[in-house]
Amino acid sequence: MDQANIPIIEQQVRASLNQSVGKRPYNMWFAGTTFDCGSNEVYIQAATPLAAGWIRDRFSDQLTNALREAYGIQDIRYTIGVKEQACKSEDAQPTPITAQQSQRPVIKRVRQLLGFDEFVVGQCNALACAAAKEMSSSGGLSISPLFIHGVCGVGKTHLLQAICKHAAQAEGSKVRYITAEQFTNEFIASSRCGDFARFRNRYRTLDLLAIDDVHFVASKKKTQEELLHTLDAAGLRGARLVLASDEDPRQIKQLNRALANRFVAGMIAEISRPDRETRKQIIAKISLVKGITLTEGAIDHLASQAVGSVREIEGVMTRLKAVSGLLMKNESCLGIDSVQQVMKSSNTVHTQVSMND
Repeated sequence: MDQANIPIIEQQVRASLNQSVGKRPYNMWFAGTTFDCGSNEVYIQAATPLAAGWIRDRFSDQLTNALREAYGIQDIRYTIGVKEQACKSEDAQPTPITAQQSQRPVIKRVRQLLGFDEFVVGQCNALACAAAKEMSSSGGLSISPLFIHGVCGVGKTHLLQAICKHAAQAEGSKVRYITAEQFTNEFIASSRCGDFARFRNRYRTLDLLAIDDVHFVASKKKTQEELLHTLDAAGLRGARLVLASDEDPRQIKQLNRALANRFVAGMIAEISRPDRETRKQIIAKISLVKGITLTEGAIDHLASQAVGSVREIEGVMTRLKAVSGLLMKNESCLGIDSVQQVMKSSNTVHTQVSMND
């Protein structure tokens, strides 16, 4: 195909997608994408990992039809990646882009990752935090793979991102943070395109690989096999491996034995629900970030509620910030009475716990 026709092809593809998926979905998911059109293959870079996954899962048929119509052939291949590359990661394939395009996302994405400074350490997570800090340095290879587990919302993702952020900024390591769902989606996409070499190279040339929510691959036999090969290949070349799950690796159902054994080959650290003292520290830290001034009594009152996770505490504090701004504009410091009023007005249900909890 004449290379001069490629910009026209992109215009045709976009026009077809705009019509087939609708103007609003097109603007939401495709307007920020770029199309690198070759003679019989197209590389698509989405604006975010979420957009890439959404396009793969929801618009694959419309995209295929649009490409076939524009190229006038049935055998047309396409690959979906992500524009922004951060932490020297391999989120997207190294498709040539301008220096201006490639530099700003790196800074933005690294800064967006959560760090150790924002993490509140208590009895519930001290071991996991210490192991994470060790893993963020080259010395962490001695405890690799590090497997962190705990119920939802206790800080597993925070630690994985902090490991990647510190390793990238302090040591210049080539790292990648990804969820098991993203890994699965990319594996499926590479299977459809028959481009396993590019997919595997994305993961097997890293200094540090962090995979969140690995319980997602349970019952997915092919994905489990590929994940095991990826961990083995990355580990053999000296990469540090960090994994996180809602469950202990030995308790994840429908997980093949070889992968389970790989998960427990290094250090396992559990994060439990935050204890009372840790909840108080978390509340104090979040209130500082959100610009909420609370009395010691108000903080203690909030901590006495059975808030099961850090995520739930953040939700309470967000509602407290919003409602206090609307109903208590004249109060510079919120006490117990104000907190009770806000909690009642936001219909938050809590269970009292003992003073020793």
